[in-house]
Amino acid sequence: MKRGMRIGWSVEGQRVRKYEHCVIKPHLPLAGKSRQTAYMSSRIPGHIRDDVRASLHVERTAIHIRPALRGAVITAGLVALAVGFGHPTAAIPLAIGALFAFLAEGQEVLGRRLRIMLWTSVWLGVGTLLGGLASNTVFIGLVLSIALAFICGFVGAAGPRAALAGVFSLVVFTIALGNPVTPRQALLGAVLIMGGALVQTAVTAIAVRQPWQVDHPDPIRRRLAHHHSLRDRFVRHGVRLALAIGIATVISDVWTFPHSYWIPMTVAWITRPDSDGTVSRIVGRLAGTILGLFAVWVIFTVFPVNDAGVVVIVLLAAFLAATFIVANYGLAVVGVTSMVVTLFTLIGDPVDQTAPWRMVATLVATAIIIPIAAFGRAER
Repeated sequence: MKRGMRIGWSVEGQRVRKYEHCVIKPHLPLAGKSRQTAYMSSRIPGHIRDDVRASLHVERTAIHIRPALRGAVITAGLVALAVGFGHPTAAIPLAIGALFAFLAEGQEVLGRRLRIMLWTSVWLGVGTLLGGLASNTVFIGLVLSIALAFICGFVGAAGPRAALAGVFSLVVFTIALGNPVTPRQALLGAVLIMGGALVQTAVTAIAVRQPWQVDHPDPIRRRLAHHHSLRDRFVRHGVRLALAIGIATVISDVWTFPHSYWIPMTVAWITRPDSDGTVSRIVGRLAGTILGLFAVWVIFTVFPVNDAGVVVIVLLAAFLAATFIVANYGLAVVGVTSMVVTLFTLIGDPVDQTAPWRMVATLVATAIIIPIAAFGRAER
């Protein structure tokens, strides 16, 4: 599609057709169907058209195949090692830590890249530890959820990589909070997820062929100091995210069904400050979550997947996430969702039984997010 063209939508029977058209001037003669289509397109608010177009757009210049393959191979390799040594439960935190550290990396100078990955490793460990320690206490878990959600939403003011690290920290916190463990198990989970992230960081330090460059960025506290007004979009995003996570956590505690933690986890996944409350982009990320669930369900239904098959799926899913994390966030969500669901089969979560419940949880999370996001847009 050429730049400068607009996307319109028309309905023919039960099929939706996408087409391109230039800006239509009123005096141009139009046949009946074309005139009707142009009228429908003109009735779509401009910001919705822009948001839909942004959600579908793939930024090709942000796709880097070789680094993405490296990150996916390390992630899948850690899964293979854990399964091979007879510790499949360790594969989950190791793989999540490795993938999230890589996704936060970015194509920066080497010094900044490693610093980002190290900080992400630390916060992944902190989020996992806090979630595990609070997993057996409902009230403490709720309070921590709200507080951490605000912090992880607000920290995006420090930059896009900080925003991603905040999302990842909140995601692992919600997963740990929804799977009750002992304090010792919580500490072990934090160590493993940090270990996976640090392995990815070490491989990056060795594999990246760049001269060592150390930048001197402004301290985070200075970058955050300018964002203290309630009118600031990052402050508003932190408030919206805290509200949404709080509601999702309460629902997941009260409505006990398999994997109810998927509700707050989905909220953490698909609410990001760059959307600034736009519903259409949230729906795009929601579609990525649903597509990832559906893809894994089809694979496990059609094929008899063994441990080697799990490693292959993790490799492909991690590669998809690593390739599109900047180019198209919705496609990256497909990869991450597919990987997480696949990993949980290693601890006895059959996809054919859990996928419907995860789908219900995803829809519940959407019902929580969209009104809050729409309210956030109305504030602007």
